[in-house]
Amino acid sequence: MKRALIDTSSYEEMLVSFNPEELRLLKKRRAYAVEGFVVIRKELRDVPKSKLLDVGVGKKAKLRLALLALYDSLTSGRSYALDEAMVGTAEEYFAAYAREGGGKRFEQVENDFEIVACASYKQVDIVVSEDVKTMLCREALRAYEEVNSKKSLHLPKFKKIADLKIELQLVLRKSGGVGLD
Repeated sequence: MKRALIDTSSYEEMLVSFNPEELRLLKKRRAYAVEGFVVIRKELRDVPKSKLLDVGVGKKAKLRLALLALYDSLTSGRSYALDEAMVGTAEEYFAAYAREGGGKRFEQVENDFEIVACASYKQVDIVVSEDVKTMLCREALRAYEEVNSKKSLHLPKFKKIADLKIELQLVLRKSGGVGLD
């Protein structure tokens, strides 16, 4: 079983595109164990209360509540805290990112870099994200490699939510969906 951190940017896509069997497989921690991280939950809590999500013909739900419910059900209270080493590594990522030509301010990439630092220190296998403008841009990926190599830290693999969905579908096909209840 692989451990995964799912970036805030992917939770809404999961609500929209994952079927109940795929979500159930994640909740059961069969193919992937979704880990929580205080920074991700805080970002989900920052979604405006008034933002709505289409859940069917003429039906809407509060997006923030749906995202938090999904996060809590997938992580089941397992959440990493942000520590000083992660903060320091995120700052090092930013310095390397800037040297690589990255154009965002630290405040714009801080959470993304802390998520990668958490995955690195906790040796999480993958980080799932749709954030190609900051977390997964070329300059950031080079920064992670440089800093993690220098510090002898684990470098997680990065996947898109569509890749995770395909992998879950393969697991479901192999198992025939048996034993997921």
